[in-house]
Amino acid sequence: MTQKALFIALEGGDAAGTTTHSHLLKGFLESKGFRVFLTQEPSQSKIGILIREFLKNKEIPPTTDALLFAADRDFHYKDEIKNKLEEGYIVISDRYIESSIVYQSVQSDKITIHYLKV
Repeated sequence: MTQKALFIALEGGDAAGTTTHSHLLKGFLESKGFRVFLTQEPSQSKIGILIREFLKNKEIPPTTDALLFAADRDFHYKDEIKNKLEEGYIVISDRYIESSIVYQSVQSDKITIHYLKV
């Protein structure tokens, strides 16, 4: 079966079940014969790991937080997501830019969409 690439981002508030549902969706699609790649934000890259460390420390400036998420997303897309889409995978992301738009933009009136888009 020839498969067209597809990108799906699951979004929701904290404890909404995005991780659970992304795994359930992956299992369902694989049971139907689709090639599926599951990923998340922050990513598993060094930038994503750094973000997780910073998230434990609530004193990170909101602008730094927003820029780190944007850098992680840019690297994540270019290093991982783009390749999987080019290989024809369905890519499921547990959160993506929509989460940044909501979470980072409410932290400070200094954070605009330009901080978040890559």
